[in-house]
Amino acid sequence: MSVSVENIYEKTKEKYKLKLLAGNAGISNVISWIYIMEDITTADFIRGSELIITTGLGIKSESDLTDMIWILIHQKASGIIINTGNYIQSIPQAATELCNQTGFPLFVMPWETHLVDVTQEYCNWIICDKQNQLNISECFHNILFQPQKADYSLVKKMDYDINGLFQITIVSIPIALARMEQDEIKLFFEINFLSKLKKYVQRLSSVIFENKVLIIKQLLSRHCNISECINKVIKENCLLSEIRIGIGSVNEGIYNLTKGYKHALAAYDLAEKKNKNMILYDEMRAYKILTEVEDKEVLEKIFWEYLGEIVEYDNLHNSKYLDTLELYLEYNSSIQLVAEKSFTHRNTINYRMKKIRELLACDLDNTKDRFMLQLCYYINDIQNVSENKM
Repeated sequence: MSVSVENIYEKTKEKYKLKLLAGNAGISNVISWIYIMEDITTADFIRGSELIITTGLGIKSESDLTDMIWILIHQKASGIIINTGNYIQSIPQAATELCNQTGFPLFVMPWETHLVDVTQEYCNWIICDKQNQLNISECFHNILFQPQKADYSLVKKMDYDINGLFQITIVSIPIALARMEQDEIKLFFEINFLSKLKKYVQRLSSVIFENKVLIIKQLLSRHCNISECINKVIKENCLLSEIRIGIGSVNEGIYNLTKGYKHALAAYDLAEKKNKNMILYDEMRAYKILTEVEDKEVLEKIFWEYLGEIVEYDNLHNSKYLDTLELYLEYNSSIQLVAEKSFTHRNTINYRMKKIRELLACDLDNTKDRFMLQLCYYINDIQNVSENKM
């Protein structure tokens, strides 16, 4: 995980006599860099997630300081440290109230503390942390995709328990971020996604691969409710509303990470096919069995054996018999429900079902045949068989 406001505060509050005055709700904010700011007009230079340090040299009034903080909040800075005792003697109540309302951490630090020491130490931490993240991301990438280069000892050095519980989550990159550099995408996910999962995991890292973000998590237990937390995160950020997420199985030991990735990818692919935000591998039921079949041609042959005539008819007549039959199976042969769900008159559904029965090479009233038909739709969900030519 990246350096957070809380990390810096807990490690140096005694050394630099830091005092948290307001904005405790944002204490977990991620810090991308340290920025010394004395002139409010330079706020546009902030990219987001910087920890701001100021002596107040350019502050002429209490309202100036409150205005500066408001602008920093708008620019999505992570917090502010005010070096008091010379230019600023005390913090106005309006400023502390604003920070508490918005969850923007506000610290004070006495004038005798040397800023050069503070910035040097904090920046060194951030640089070191970025290098560690780069190293562990490369290590996980190799474990998953280039095992001959994998260095498992590095995972252990980074405080991961190689025998612990691992889980992979695959997340699509929002369209709005598609043109960003990888470092910017990782920072976005660090701030808006990964930092929200901290309390559920022991360690986590991310890898960008084929326009997706792979999140490798070491869990505290098998019963961590990650999906509930992710749902909440999605609702809080409009940029995440259209993403697709696949959550893999929980596996014991780093050596089973590849299996976890395979399961996460199966869940991700199904989420895309079903147009759902998120699917958990553990809730995929029959799909789990189908994803384990190595010879995909066997599954395709089953699909074409049972539904080939329907697909062929749809292609020739631009009909929707394949969709109608799926609804018919899903709603236990209820013509009324199929009509309602497809916004079609029930007489039309009756006509379609009569034709479908003629085309099928099986008996719709036979339990075993119905099971096979439903299985074919599962096969189509994971392989898009109906879109391929016979």
